[in-house]
Amino acid sequence: MKIIFVIHSMNLGGTEKALLGLLNEIDLKENEVTVLLLEKKGELLNRIPNEVKIKTVPEFEKMKPIIFNPPHYYAMSELKKKNIFNAIRTIIRYIKVKLTNSWYYNYIEALKEYPIKYEADIAVAFAGPSDFISYLILNNVKAKIKYQWIHFDVTKVISNKNFGKRFYHRFDKIFCVSQNSKNTFVKEFPQFESKTEIFENIVSETDLKHQSEFGESFHDDFDGIRILTLGRLAVEKGQQLVPNVVRRLKDDGLNFRWYLIGEGNLR
Repeated sequence: MKIIFVIHSMNLGGTEKALLGLLNEIDLKENEVTVLLLEKKGELLNRIPNEVKIKTVPEFEKMKPIIFNPPHYYAMSELKKKNIFNAIRTIIRYIKVKLTNSWYYNYIEALKEYPIKYEADIAVAFAGPSDFISYLILNNVKAKIKYQWIHFDVTKVISNKNFGKRFYHRFDKIFCVSQNSKNTFVKEFPQFESKTEIFENIVSETDLKHQSEFGESFHDDFDGIRILTLGRLAVEKGQQLVPNVVRRLKDDGLNFRWYLIGEGNLR
């Protein structure tokens, strides 16, 4: 079976680690797996199993100004280059975006000359919600089955629901990584509840133990229990629960130190 996962890059993040966990659980001898990156970069790039094919979207650098820059900015840059025709087309696109409040017209423009290069049995928009990757999967990847992955609380990362309403029905399944993410997704998109399921991130115990053998350890004389929490310091990560737990552990007489690694607005 041919499976293709699409993700932005392999930077050091939760989504990328979740992909690695999933790849390590797939029988790579029985399945032909490809990871399609918008940009071939990131600290976790070398952690992708050797049996997995890594491909990139080479035209993405040219697409970025169209996707991410407001259309009227792009039109001005084209006028400065004396690309009058492109500037007029961009202004028309800007009007469409403003009238419909639909950003996907930028994706249509970015991908209009990008042919279908990839075929698979299963195609996964893994870095979700990411409207551009979802659009790429739906329109520029040929596959029998297409899945959308949701890693986050959509109420916090999606400011405009027009894209989801228009395109999510074309996915065969929508997988959310937790009960909470599913609850918020279904609340925002109740029309897709029947095709939405929970698929929790896979954390490899073997991989964690292997990684614990590398790097420097502590050199002090503390002989109690050490607790480590690694992650962005934000409400959705849950570190606000730590102080109350610490009080209870101290009241129970436990000899411990709790280390938090990360930055964020909860510091």
